Amino acid sequence: MRYFAVTVLLALPTVLFAQGSSGAIDLRKNGSASSEHPSAKAAIENGFEFRGLKTGMHKQDVESALGVKVECINTDATVNQHNSGWLCSDPSNPSLYVALSSLGKVWNISYDFKTDVTESVDSFAAAFTAKYGKPTVKQKGYRNGIGNDVTGFEYAWQRGTQQLRIDEVCDKLDESCIRIIDTAYGPKLSGPQI
Repeated sequence: MRYFAVTVLLALPTVLFAQGSSGAIDLRKNGSASSEHPSAKAAIENGFEFRGLKTGMHKQDVESALGVKVECINTDATVNQHNSGWLCSDPSNPSLYVALSSLGKVWNISYDFKTDVTESVDSFAAAFTAKYGKPTVKQKGYRNGIGNDVTGFEYAWQRGTQQLRIDEVCDKLDESCIRIIDTAYGPKLSGPQI
């Protein structure tokens, strides 16, 4: 599972959570939002949260929020230098993991799930809509390994440097995912904004 998680992390910046450099705010220089970028401070204070996790947390904060000791692997050795840092998860629940930047702060929160009675894309979308407002909704097409076309919905919210996204079809066609990315702590991503 660790290898799969690293593979997912490497694919995220170019596929799922691209943000133009004009919208990125770098808080790494002094650790706080500058007066030039008030939206950065607001995004941190009013940022997205999932199961007690928020971007900008340190490893010990993640462990406190989850109530367990997380295991981390160093991603510095990967071929993609923009993702250097650590990938951490609860060994008993590897479908929920966070990426820590080389500065030790969470920049990516990821949760992969299969729809069932207790968890579904619709239930998460309804909960996030109640908490964060109306998302941007798109229908996307995918092709499975045997050539069949599959469609799925994508729900996206944007706040400052943060993006929250639910994809009905994710890295595996039978799994959905939730991603929270914050470019204030992670790599500056290129491509279209959601």
